[in-house]
This record gives sequence, C-alpha cells and structure tokens, in this order.
Amino acid sequence: MRHHWKLLVVLLVLSTAGERASARLQQVWSQQQMTDKADLIVIASAVDVRDTGVKTTVPNIKRGNDLIGAVEMETTFEVSAVLKGKVESARLVFCHLREEKKEVASRGEPGLVAFDPGAKKQYLLFLKRDAEGRYSAVVGQTDPADAVRELNLPVEGESKVTERGRG
Repeated sequence: MRHHWKLLVVLLVLSTAGERASARLQQVWSQQQMTDKADLIVIASAVDVRDTGVKTTVPNIKRGNDLIGAVEMETTFEVSAVLKGKVESARLVFCHLREEKKEVASRGEPGLVAFDPGAKKQYLLFLKRDAEGRYSAVVGQTDPADAVRELNLPVEGESKVTERGRG
C-alpha cells in the first residue's frame, strides 16, 4: 500500500512539472443545497448590464500570491417565472463581479458570470437578497456561475417555430 502512495505522489509531481500549480478548494453545491439556501429562485432574462465602478477583489482566491482585482457589476433581469420566494416587481438587480484585468485562463480560476442583454437568453438564478435589496448568487461571489444556469427556452415574444419547422 505504501508503494502505491509514493507512486501517486510521483505522478502528481510529474503531471504538474513545468506549470504553476493553481488548484484551489472549492465547495460543490448540490441543487438541493442551493434551493434550500436561496431566498429567491427565478427564471429571468438580462435586460441591462452596468459597471458600478466599485473596485474590489474576488473573495477567497488568489492568482499565485496576488489577490484578483475585480469590478462590481449590476445586471437588471426581467423575471418571467418565480420558483421560490417573492419579488416586488417584474425586474430585479443582480450584483456580480468581473475581473478588473482578465488574465489567461488557468486551473483554479473563479467561476464569474457575464450577461449580454442582446442575446435574449433566459437563466435559472439561485439568489440571496442583501440589505440594499439587490441580489447575488446564493453560492457567493467567487463562483457565481454555479448558481446561474442558462436555459434553452425561448424568450417571450420570440417565435417557437424554427426555420426547419416552417412550411
């Protein structure tokens, strides 16, 4: 058994030789955990994205020895369905981060999100509400992509018939 452990360590060292190790511990949230912890679960489409100009860092993660600089973003979503919780209006503001200076992607990177209102995509969002009434991903700001799921549903007003399905 000891021999197998040593072999595993040698293989691990060889597999990372020549590249900087950048693995990190990351909590894996189950669908049930996100559902239980979320204040609000909705299906919604991005209608506006705004850079707030507030500079911060991505929490609980570093690139090498350096913190990852970030800028706070606010995306306004039009809600089409509420699966858990209540919303005061048909729109909500989702607060998330973008990297201040995008680096070359590597293992251990944060799972940040970005939205293009022009793409007319719908998302399943698992959200927590803050004291200011804005929402953020239930899983936190380091890996919000875990709580944002792109759906393959037509946005309201779009034709449900594809080109191949016509005439």
